[in-house]
Amino acid sequence: MFQIKVEKSCFLPQFFVGGIQLAFNPNFDYTLSDNLSGIERLEYTQDDFNILMLYSFNNTVIANTKTKILTRANASQEFDIDLAVVGTTNGAKLNAVLNEGTLGIIDAPFQSNQLELLKLYPNPSDGIVNLQYYLPELMDGVTVKVYDIKGRLVWANSLDNVVGKTTKELQLSSLKSGNYIVMMSAYKNGGVKYLSHKMLILK
Repeated sequence: MFQIKVEKSCFLPQFFVGGIQLAFNPNFDYTLSDNLSGIERLEYTQDDFNILMLYSFNNTVIANTKTKILTRANASQEFDIDLAVVGTTNGAKLNAVLNEGTLGIIDAPFQSNQLELLKLYPNPSDGIVNLQYYLPELMDGVTVKVYDIKGRLVWANSLDNVVGKTTKELQLSSLKSGNYIVMMSAYKNGGVKYLSHKMLILK
């Protein structure tokens, strides 16, 4: 049997669990317990995880004692969970513990109405750079261009045209050491709709 425990704070002498959010591996199948009458359920996919949210809009309590919330569909299936968010009915955060280790929290999905060049890493780099970006909508095309400090175009490539967050590896080993500007452009209806840039150091 697998158990997730919640640690109460010394400032919460008595608490009632009002919301739980769990992140599973995509192949984990389960059924919810019958003990969750009056609890709303929401499932979605985020960052290669299946997310299960259990909550109530009318202060219905999920648990204040040991409570079964789900059953594995296949008893031999691994219970692979690393992330969770647990809160009380009045919004206080609780720590979720599995196998004596505190679970990490689930970050809210990134949202924006603009193109966002989120990260270039490692930076400084030896020439292999990961570019993480966010597209708010499907575009006609997306490109990345690298300019040297004098404004000369020294490298260019197309990027995946996918709505949401994407990471792409850039092979910049052919460029000399120095400071560069990485410019992303997203095109729509024959023109540039979004631009975003960051500085990059090649060592």
